[in-house]
Amino acid sequence: MNPEKLGMRLEGNHQYFLNSTEQASSSEKEKSIQDQGTPSEVEEKIIETTPSTIDKKNTLELEAKKRHLEVQQALPRNETSSERPTKKTKADTTQSSALAETEDILSKSLNPEPFYEAMKKCFVQATANKNIPKIKQLIAQQKLKTERDLANVIFNMVANKFALDKPVTGEEITKMHAALFEEPLKEFSEHFSSLKQIPEKPHAAYLVKSLSDCFQALSAYKTCEDASQAARDYLAKKPEPASYHPGLPGFLRDCPPSEIPEQLIKIKQMNEEIGNIFEQAYEKYQKELIDYQEGLKQIPLLSTHALGSTNVNETYILQAKGEKLFIFKPCIQDNFSQDPTMGSREQAASGINLNGLFPIPKTVQINFNNWQGSAQLFLQEAKNISEIEQMQATVSPREMHALAIFDLISGNGDRHAGNILYKAIENSSPTQYKAYGIDHDRCFKGIGEPLKMEYLSHPAFKAPFNQNLIKLVDNKAREGYAKYMQSREMPEEAIEWMNEACQILEKAIKENKNSLGIIKQLMEKWNQKLERQDEGFDHY
Repeated sequence: MNPEKLGMRLEGNHQYFLNSTEQASSSEKEKSIQDQGTPSEVEEKIIETTPSTIDKKNTLELEAKKRHLEVQQALPRNETSSERPTKKTKADTTQSSALAETEDILSKSLNPEPFYEAMKKCFVQATANKNIPKIKQLIAQQKLKTERDLANVIFNMVANKFALDKPVTGEEITKMHAALFEEPLKEFSEHFSSLKQIPEKPHAAYLVKSLSDCFQALSAYKTCEDASQAARDYLAKKPEPASYHPGLPGFLRDCPPSEIPEQLIKIKQMNEEIGNIFEQAYEKYQKELIDYQEGLKQIPLLSTHALGSTNVNETYILQAKGEKLFIFKPCIQDNFSQDPTMGSREQAASGINLNGLFPIPKTVQINFNNWQGSAQLFLQEAKNISEIEQMQATVSPREMHALAIFDLISGNGDRHAGNILYKAIENSSPTQYKAYGIDHDRCFKGIGEPLKMEYLSHPAFKAPFNQNLIKLVDNKAREGYAKYMQSREMPEEAIEWMNEACQILEKAIKENKNSLGIIKQLMEKWNQKLERQDEGFDHY
C-alpha cells in the first residue's frame, strides 16, 4: 500500500496528507483541512507559546527546531512518484478496502479534557517540551478536531527531531517509542509502522519502532564494542566445507547449486560407499550452515568488514528480530573519533532530500551506548550492479538523472559502482529497477577532491535530463538548499558551487540538452576550481 494514500504521511514538513484521493471527496472535508493548517504551522504556534520558564537546553532546541522549519518550507516538494502505478489494479482495490477499514482508527472525535492530558504526556516524551498549553487552546478552538489531527502533529514533531543536526540517543528513542506505541497513539503508530515504507521518506512511527528494536537488541550488551566482539566470535564459527570432507570445497566451487542433486547421484553410481559418505558430509554441512545463517540474523551489530566489505570506513548492519534495519556508520566510538563530522554529512544527504525527490535512503544520527554516527535505512532486497548487469535488468532513467544531479550539487567525491544499489519498482511491467545512492560521507566538504561519478556509461545519459527534474535545480530549490547548508554551517564554497551547478543544470534542462555533455561540463568546471586551489596551496 502506498503510505501517502493513508492521510498521515508526515516526514519533516511533507504535505499534510489528511485524506487519500478516494477520501477527499467532499468540499466540507477540504475546508476542514485548509482551516487547520499544516503540522509545521501548528508546531510553530506551539513553539512560539512555550513558557519562558523552560530551561536553557530546551530553549536552544526549540530555536533549532524553528530554524529547521524555515529550511523545510524552502526545500522542494515531491508531487509525483515514479513508483506509483498508472493503472488501478486488483491490489489497489484491496488496498482501498483496507483503507476504508482504517477510517475508524483515523477519525475518532476528540474528548478534549482527558485526551488533552494523554496527548500532553506524549508531547513530553516525544519532544522534550515540558508544557504545551497551546494544544488545549487549539482543541478548544476546534483547530484540531480529531485524534488524527493531533496524532499528525506529534508524528511531524518526531520526524523533525530526527532531522536536527543532533544525534538521537537510545534513551530518547525509548521515550519516543512510549509516546507513540502506548495509548492513545498505539493504534495509529502500529498501523503506519506496519505498512511498506518508501526508503526516501519512511513514516516517523516506523523509524521510531525500528530504532527502538535495534536499541533493545543492543541492550543485551554492556557496550557496542562488546556486541561487536560477540559478532566477531560468532563469525569465527562459520562452517568450513573442508572440515566436513576434503573434496567438498572443490565440489561447491565447480558445481552450480541447481546441479548438485544430479551430481551427488552420479558420484554414488560410480562408488556407492564413497558417494554415501560424501552425500552425508554435504547434507551435514548444509544443515549446520543454515543454522549458522539463522543465528547470524540474531546478532544486533554486524561488521560489514567481517562479511567481506572493502569500505575504508568501518560500517555495521543494525539488526533486530531477524531483520536488517539500518546501515550504521559510527564516527565516534567510545569517545574516539577520526572524523566527528562524518555522521552529520551522511545525514545532510538525507536532509537535502527531505521531501524525497532524490533517490537517497533516509538517514538519521544516533548515539547508542557511546557509539555515535549515521544510521541509514537498510534497502531490503536490493541488488548491486553486478547482479543488475547479469540480469540485464532495466534501470529507470529518471532516478539515474536525479542521482547525477545530487552528486553534482553536493560535490560527491565517492560515487563508485559499489555506492549504488537497485530496488525493483513495484507494479512495473516489465520490471524496472530504481537506483539508490548510498554512502555520502564525502559530500558537502567543499572543493577538495575530484568528483567521482562512475556510472555515466548508463544509457540514461545518452538522452536529455528528465524534464520533471527541473524542480530539483530551480530558484526555489536553490534557496532551500542554501538555507539548509547554511543551517549546517557547511563551507561557503560548497554553497557557491551548489548555486552555480543548479543554474547550469536548470538552463540545460530547459533547453533539452544532452545530460552527459552537461555533466562533463560541470565536472570540468569543478576540476578547474580544484586546480586553482592546488596552485594556491603550492604558492603558499
